Amino acid sequence: MKTVTAACLFFLVTGCATITATGLNSSRTESEQFHNAIEQFFKKTDATPLKAYIKQYPDSLFVNDAKSLLQLYTSNLSDQKKLKTCDQQADASKQEIEKLQADIERLTRLHLEMGRNNP
Repeated sequence: MKTVTAACLFFLVTGCATITATGLNSSRTESEQFHNAIEQFFKKTDATPLKAYIKQYPDSLFVNDAKSLLQLYTSNLSDQKKLKTCDQQADASKQEIEKLQADIERLTRLHLEMGRNNP
């Protein structure tokens, strides 16, 4: 009986050790993948590795951080598009203002000339 109990305990302990070691390796792999995804994100501005990380490790400790980074990145892209549109509108407005100023100057000259010609 003692031998059977010892054998069961041995299998139980070795099984738990294997599960724990596998869990540590899994965590290490997840953190390495997250680190690599962040490096590519910041160096190359490529969000694809972060998206892949989120799909591959949905229960990871770092998944919320990855989602937050993606959300900030998407928001930044949206803001850049809005800024580009505003810059284009500002350029168009500047051109319109220049045309209007030229028209005002031309009309002012015409008005002054008409005033000189009419006694």
